Amino acid sequence: VENVDLRSIEYLISCGARLIKGESQKILLIAASLQSDHFLSLILRRIGAGNKELEALDEFGDSPLHIVCGAKEPSIAAAHLLLEASIDVERLNSKGLTPILKALSCNTRPTMAVFLLESKANPNHASPSNASPLIFACRFLKSPKIIVDALIEKGAHVNHQENVSRFAPLHVLAARDDSNEDGVMEAAQSLLRSGANVKIKDRDSRLPLHVAHETAARLGIPIHSSPLIALLLSQAGHSEVFARDGLGLLAREVYEEAKAEEIPVTTTRIRTAVGGLYAVDERVASSRASLTSYDAGWGAPE
Repeated sequence: VENVDLRSIEYLISCGARLIKGESQKILLIAASLQSDHFLSLILRRIGAGNKELEALDEFGDSPLHIVCGAKEPSIAAAHLLLEASIDVERLNSKGLTPILKALSCNTRPTMAVFLLESKANPNHASPSNASPLIFACRFLKSPKIIVDALIEKGAHVNHQENVSRFAPLHVLAARDDSNEDGVMEAAQSLLRSGANVKIKDRDSRLPLHVAHETAARLGIPIHSSPLIALLLSQAGHSEVFARDGLGLLAREVYEEAKAEEIPVTTTRIRTAVGGLYAVDERVASSRASLTSYDAGWGAPE
């Protein structure tokens, strides 16, 4: 593919060359892999590629549009030509992924996914494991806010849960190593403004708050130093602060068990949605021993 001489192909086509039987599908797949809108234009408009070519899959199970969307530097112009030729924007590849899911899983920037949304891609067409485009965006994009906002604007379900872990988008953001970075925090804020439910539970009955505490412990971040935990607590009521997961642990206890080491002495109070204060008393390593200080912090005066 890398050695294709586009000028020679253009010359042959201008001289009336036609593809023999069986070549048309392969040549369109090659054109897509080259990310050349000029070459694609030749194939689509002058040779007359039809549905058979547009629906063809390469050896990896990808259609021409999947190939374009999955490139390191995807060409919007190439994707536009394929869509103009009436390629199916919801076509599944062999893994059951739509082009927008392919774009979100392969690219760190949202440009192609936003283009596909503007081209009527379904914002809720999920993968075989029921992971939606919003979940893919929260999982794969370095700074997901732009595409999160675009998906929400197009009607993405902010509380959609995939089938394996039963994670919703908020869980996915809370589990990221960079969950406290600005781009991720802004995405979480967008979700919450659009009705994301802080009470939603995963397969293990964990709220996003539990997952955020576990992530903070894993990364060695003190609870009071986690902007995402503070954000979730700002939306939390009594039932969320004192919710127990499938193992019977409060979010605070999840942190302590995951930390599994002595924690420096420091006490910080973080405001919650109902006006109470979440006491972060980090004097003990035992999650059970800290329960008293945890409870005492609820509703304490400033």
